[in-house]
Amino acid sequence: MSSRRLFDKFGQMIIRCPFDEASKQAHALENLAISEGKVKDLEKAISSVGTSPILRLWISLKKLDQRLHFLNTQRDDVLSASAFWIQLKK
Repeated sequence: MSSRRLFDKFGQMIIRCPFDEASKQAHALENLAISEGKVKDLEKAISSVGTSPILRLWISLKKLDQRLHFLNTQRDDVLSASAFWIQLKK
C-alpha cells in the first residue's frame, strides 16, 4: 500500500492518506474551471482562519533558536579572536 503525504510551508506533515483509499474517493472533474474556483475558495477560507497559537509559538521558538545560534557563533568568534590577540602579545 503506497501513501502520499501533504506538507505545509514549514515542512510539517499535515495529512497522511493511503493512496489506494484516496483513489477510491476520487471522481472525474466535470468542469475544471469550477473545480479550480472551489479550490481557491477553500484556500481563502483556510488562510482566513490564520495560524493557531501553537504554530505561532513554534515559529517564535524557531526564530529564537536561530538567534541563539547566531549569538553563540558571534561569541565564539570574539573569544577566539581575543585568544589570538593575547597569544600574539606573549
